[in-house]
Amino acid sequence: MTRCSQIELGSATPKAMRDHLAQYYPLLLEHDVPVYLKDVCLKVVGDEGMIAFAAWELPHVGEAGPAHSINEMKMRNRVLKGRKAFVLKSLATSPAHKHGGASTLLLSWPFERADRLGAMCYVDGEVGGERVKLCEELGFVRMDECQIDLTLGGLEGMYTHVAMVREPKKTPAQGMTTGSSADQMSRGSTPS
Repeated sequence: MTRCSQIELGSATPKAMRDHLAQYYPLLLEHDVPVYLKDVCLKVVGDEGMIAFAAWELPHVGEAGPAHSINEMKMRNRVLKGRKAFVLKSLATSPAHKHGGASTLLLSWPFERADRLGAMCYVDGEVGGERVKLCEELGFVRMDECQIDLTLGGLEGMYTHVAMVREPKKTPAQGMTTGSSADQMSRGSTPS
């Protein structure tokens, strides 16, 4: 289990989690952290119950909702730059069902919707983690990274978190694309 997953899945102590979340209180009071407009929670269910779960923040114009750390939130806002985006907030798959396609299904859920709306899909995760590898296979491009101090969550050390986006594809009714800004940035050119 990754150190970030320990926070997400509850291995960190309640006191450590309170201390970790306390960094957001001043931001909420100053209105620097937007209130979630709407989230969609999805699950994949098998014969024995839930196999996988995902939560996506639906697109809106403005800054992304709170992340697990201040550095992660700043990274999201640098990448999104106020553009409309589906933002993955949570993704978990039962270890017994890894590599069964549930995570791919949940990660690709917004693609068609994003293409119609002209919105990006944004995902972040731990460098070297399974989520990052799967997202790259699905066409997400690395855009930025930040360091996250895990001591705020009662754990030890730092780790690197990477931001990834999938730019909207043009639908046949919208015409052909000439290349996304993420594709251009990954090739080293400046988007127009």
